Amino acid sequence: MFSVSPLFLYFPAMWLCDKVGISSCIILGSTFQVVGLMVRLMALGGGGGVDSYFFLFAGTLLAAMGSPFISDVPAALAQRWFPETERTTAMSLGAIARFQPHFDSHCNAFLYPI
Repeated sequence: MFSVSPLFLYFPAMWLCDKVGISSCIILGSTFQVVGLMVRLMALGGGGGVDSYFFLFAGTLLAAMGSPFISDVPAALAQRWFPETERTTAMSLGAIARFQPHFDSHCNAFLYPI
């Protein structure tokens, strides 16, 4: 779901980020993800029936809809704040920084036994 639903929202997210600003895009994307999380948490109280599956699916869809608003931010920042000669590096570092918490947790798993 996270790989399919954002496809339809990348271009509107880029347009909105250009029109209203980067901070508004981050707030909107974060709101979608938090509301999606809360809807997914409602699936825990459903008892495991059809209602639980509906809440789980709807929450995942809402969280996935917030993803393009967050992932378009490095490109918008690079376009506005960096000269043309540094934009590629800034966009690459911004894209890699999204995965830093995952990388950090994997590195820590290897370092703790030492």
